[in-house]
This record gives sequence, structure tokens and C-alpha cells, in this order.
Amino acid sequence: MLTTTSPVGVTIDERIFRDDRDRTLFLEKLRVSIEIYDVMLHAYVLMGNHFHLIAETPKANLSEFMRHFNMGITGGYNRRHRGVGHLYQGRYKACVGGERQLLVGAQPLCSFESVRIMPWKGRLDGSS
Repeated sequence: MLTTTSPVGVTIDERIFRDDRDRTLFLEKLRVSIEIYDVMLHAYVLMGNHFHLIAETPKANLSEFMRHFNMGITGGYNRRHRGVGHLYQGRYKACVGGERQLLVGAQPLCSFESVRIMPWKGRLDGSS
């Protein structure tokens, strides 16, 4: 079963990706969480104040994966920017569907908003 996920609220600081170091931190925390929870990531979008994932969780462990990932990114972000507390307002939103529904029609299924692409290249393995 495939799932699309994104935080429900915006961040308290309004931007979680201030520069490429923040994007790299995000991708590193995501990579570690994916390995620990055996999640298959099909796509991701990094917005200024939130993100979207299209992921497959064969072990039905989406909640554990998201908890681990969100705690990791919040801790890393707060250490880097000398912040405290939660990074997001509210819990993540998940839409569950089959492969065809999500991979072909993720935008209408979960109402992904229009985005302006910011120039940045990055990969989960840390290379550019």
C-alpha cells in the first residue's frame, strides 16, 4: 500500500529550509528513517515550510516511521538554529491508496498545491 504524507500545519518558524544545509539535513534524517523502518520512498517535494512524501510501508509502520523522522528533523533543526519545541503545528496528514491511484494521480488525491521550484539538487545518498 502506498501513502502520501505531509505535515498538516506550517512550521512555527515558517521556513524549515533556509538553505542547502537544511535540505541536506532533512534528506539525511529521511534516509536514516527509511533504512530503520524499511520504507520505500517513491517521491518527495521539499517546500519552504513543509514537505510531501509518496512512500510505501510494507510493514504497516507509517506512524513509527513518521514519528522517528519528525523527531530527528526537529532535533537537528533546533540544534542548528538554536530553537526549541515542535517544528510543525499539528500531526501529519496521510492519504492511502493503491499504486495506480498514488503514482499516477497523487496531485488530485491529496491536493498537492502548486509549487515554484527552487534550484537545488540533492539526493538521499548525499551526493549532488
